[in-house]
Amino acid sequence: LPTGLEVKEKSGVEISQVNLGGGIGVAYEPGTRPVDMQACGKEVKTAFSQFSKKSDGALPLRIVMECGRAITGPNGVLVSRCVHQKRTYKNYVGLDACMSNLMRPGMYGAYHHVTVLPVEDSELSSLPGASSLPSVRSLFDCPPSSPSGERESGAVGEEKKQKKSKGRRRDESHEDRVYDVVGGLCENNDKFAIDRQLNASPRIGDIVVVHDAGAHGHSMGFQYNGKIRSAEVLVKTRGELEMIRRAETYADYFATLDWQGLPRPGSSWWPLQLALAGAAGAAV
Repeated sequence: LPTGLEVKEKSGVEISQVNLGGGIGVAYEPGTRPVDMQACGKEVKTAFSQFSKKSDGALPLRIVMECGRAITGPNGVLVSRCVHQKRTYKNYVGLDACMSNLMRPGMYGAYHHVTVLPVEDSELSSLPGASSLPSVRSLFDCPPSSPSGERESGAVGEEKKQKKSKGRRRDESHEDRVYDVVGGLCENNDKFAIDRQLNASPRIGDIVVVHDAGAHGHSMGFQYNGKIRSAEVLVKTRGELEMIRRAETYADYFATLDWQGLPRPGSSWWPLQLALAGAAGAAV
């Protein structure tokens, strides 16, 4: 605010608004307190009022803020399925999702909480093209793990239920539940979590939920290495599911390719011809 007033006084340039930016954080990790928006707004209002009083209203401004992440981030989850396991010097669990679905962890090591939902505790959705979705309750009401791998408060009944369910996985040590949670993009940074202690050891077919993905999922998605984007499903206030964006197909992947004389999909040697044509174009 003082800088804006100085600019006006020295150059005559009128500053019409101040953008406070999009720096409102999301409580990504369990135990992290979310930003108190009421308190934040009160402090901003107090500071602006004090400045206006000192400057005698010489700089009428509109204050704006980009708070898209705070609005959408906690209200979206990436739903994937465990499709691979590997035990070498570390435990790995491979998902059918990858960093093209959520780029932040692989791009700069951002933390996103990961919850395992055993397959017998989920139910399939009847939505066309969105099979294998877990129940809405499982997605949003399941208590996430604490950093130590233990369930948060309120999960005692769920723990008893899990122990009765075929005795699965509840006799494991904490060391057995430490995993690298990875995707299948063929990039060494395609990881959702590294050395993460999970609430349960995933088995093939289990659903794995990556939390707080609403702001940086599809919006940062890409198609590198032939990875086409997944569907998006809206969870309504009463728990109904509605597909609001269908999954992409390989027809979508090539939809904008327009080169006269290029062999059409389905013709003999088309993939090889396409690759050679691309290499030739790059060389030119």
